[in-house]
Amino acid sequence: MSQTSDGAVNQSFALITGAGFILWMLVFFLAAVGTASAATLVILLLIGAFLFFSGIISWLVHQQPFRTFDDINQPVEEESH
Repeated sequence: MSQTSDGAVNQSFALITGAGFILWMLVFFLAAVGTASAATLVILLLIGAFLFFSGIISWLVHQQPFRTFDDINQPVEEESH
């Protein structure tokens, strides 16, 4: 996969996760102000949680950061010559 499309996919996952987080903040604001019913707040909270966790899980499945680890005992190969 090329770097450009990989970056676009990662950006999409970040936007999905961020939208879920912003929706959570909106729900907390609406709950504090008291302008929405409890059923509406629960539905919006569940949608926000779904977006947030689906973005994180999608990124984990796509990137698989658990496959490669940095070992500080191994020197980095420098190809600057």
